Amino acid sequence: MVRDYVADANECYVSYWERIAEHAEGGASRMFGATRAVSSGTPVPVFNSVYVFEPPSRGELSRAVSWMSAIGAPFRVSVAEPALPATESVIEELELVEADGPVPGMVLRSLDGVPEADDEFDIELVSDAEALESFVDVASTCFGARIEHARRAYPASMLSDDEMRLFLGRVDGDPVATGNLFRSGDVAGVYTIAVLEAFRRRGLGEAMTWAVLRAGREAGAEIGVLQSSSMGYAVYERMGFETDVRYHQFQPA
Repeated sequence: MVRDYVADANECYVSYWERIAEHAEGGASRMFGATRAVSSGTPVPVFNSVYVFEPPSRGELSRAVSWMSAIGAPFRVSVAEPALPATESVIEELELVEADGPVPGMVLRSLDGVPEADDEFDIELVSDAEALESFVDVASTCFGARIEHARRAYPASMLSDDEMRLFLGRVDGDPVATGNLFRSGDVAGVYTIAVLEAFRRRGLGEAMTWAVLRAGREAGAEIGVLQSSSMGYAVYERMGFETDVRYHQFQPA
């Protein structure tokens, strides 16, 4: 049986944000047919999204957008490229506009070749409140979010989640990088890869990504998936990730 890597990427993508919403105070998620809407309650668009992986009916997408609008937080609608032609007319009717360029959904088809840890970098599992605060501080700085919003999205309850692992990278003892594993079945989702600007272009982002994938493999995952930024795309390609799907992002006009 041929594995459907696009389905793997889609499911891990939305399941990750559903898990974020479960942990966040005020978070919620709803299904409208095959369309899934997730809100963490955090006033940052990426933390509140409607996910369209299959062509929706007008009613499904309209109800999902109405539900998200009623919450009051800024949000986006993420449409997988195969569903885009059948969704464009509904997007237009709902007065949504494209927010950014398409986000590549990338897949590493096997974790067998993930290298062992490189002693050059100090990467630790976040296991206490002090390390979690450092994780939040670095991630919020790198992604341009307010620290109180990041704290809300990454509460202490995450540290006891069996499917979630947070990682912190240090240089000379100082926290400078983050990474996040979310395991969805046998899929290792790679999230929150971030490096403070002064420490970029040293290979720390790649080392952090490998660390997340190693943890996924140890937990029983067989493949890795991520949604790439433009900054990280060339690095992930070099690591062996392939683009299997692209997600178009829309937001209220």
